[in-house]
This record gives sequence, structure tokens and C-alpha cells, in this order.
Amino acid sequence: MHELVEFAVEKALELGASYAEARFEEKNGTSLAMKNGNPEGLSILAEKGIGIRVLVDGGMGFASTNVLTKESIAEAVKKAVKLAKAASKVRNEPIRFSDEDFHEVYYEVKMRKDFRDVSPEEKLELLRKIEEEVKATGVNVPMRYLGYSDQVWHKIIANSDGAFIESVIP
Repeated sequence: MHELVEFAVEKALELGASYAEARFEEKNGTSLAMKNGNPEGLSILAEKGIGIRVLVDGGMGFASTNVLTKESIAEAVKKAVKLAKAASKVRNEPIRFSDEDFHEVYYEVKMRKDFRDVSPEEKLELLRKIEEEVKATGVNVPMRYLGYSDQVWHKIIANSDGAFIESVIP
């Protein structure tokens, strides 16, 4: 993904952007639901894409794609540049960013226990235990709805001013 993020920034500059930023995001995870003690469903989350933000002549444009090929990213960059050019024509004052020092950094949050190694059955058992605890309170409610979800969020952000940030957060 590093290569595609860098490609997006370079392509935007080639097309006349004075500033370009590309952000890749990927989320993977699961979600379980239980209603009145009965399992309702299991969802698998798997989504990813790249967003491109550009400045052209003081106008800002944004486009994104979840098709992660150079061709699709190039089309998204072209769209962002086109939108920025159109925006620059209707702005009274051009958009400018403050001067900042940009860095390269990688960080991640380490899991004590990786929830991806826990089966859906074990996660459902956790909901069942919570269900029993709720019922044991003696509070009478017409419906009990419990949900469990987890995800790992991976991001890569790069801009034309030299920033490169990557993170992995559960």
C-alpha cells in the first residue's frame, strides 16, 4: 500500500496540485449480536480504500476509491484535481495551510491478547455470560440486546510536504 499512497501524491503533483495528501485506511473485524439470549448474527468487516486531498490554485478537491489499482487511483486523483480547480474559481480567498514540520513515523497499539485468535463461538460465549449477569440483576426489561465488535484499523498517510505516517490500532 505504501507504493499506491506515494503514487497518488506524485500523480497529483504531476497534474498541477501545489499540495497533495493520500490516506489509505483498512479495517478488518467482526461483530456479533444477541437479542434476549439468542444469537442474532455475525458480521465480518473488511473494508479498505484510499482518499486523495489536493490544493490547486487555492481550491481544494477530494476523491476516493476502494479499487486499489494504479488506474483507479489515477482516476480518483484526476477527479480531485478537477474539483480543486473548479473550487478555486469560486473562492474569494485561496486556501492556504500553515507551515509545519512534517515527519515519518510508525506506531501501533499492541494487544495483550489478539482478538483475531478468539473464535466467534468464544465471543458469543462472552455475550452469553453478560446476558446471565444482566438477568441476575432482576431488572425486568422487555428486551435485551447485546453486541460485541472488534476491528483492526490500519492507516497510511503521506503528503507532498514530506509526512509519512503509518499506524495499526486495534
